[in-house]
Amino acid sequence: SHATMRCVGAGKCRDIESGTMCPSYMVTLEEEHSTRGRARVLHEMLRGETVTDGFRSREVFDALDLCLSCKGCKGDCPVDVDMATYKAEFLKKYYK
Repeated sequence: SHATMRCVGAGKCRDIESGTMCPSYMVTLEEEHSTRGRARVLHEMLRGETVTDGFRSREVFDALDLCLSCKGCKGDCPVDVDMATYKAEFLKKYYK
């Protein structure tokens, strides 16, 4: 749960001009497909207030679905958010 709080909302993951960052965000330009958007929905799931179905959440599944697990976010994010690892953990519990 502390890992999802790593994102400080700087928004470097939305910079389509430089770096690797998230290929799926670069195609869709939708906040939910940015590293920041995915970290937010994961954090909301863990808090259980906005996203209430926990690791069965279709909203979280959909937000993570386009993540290619390329780890571009980890290399470019100023606070090293690693969405590929978060996605793997979520899917492990989602399919359990």
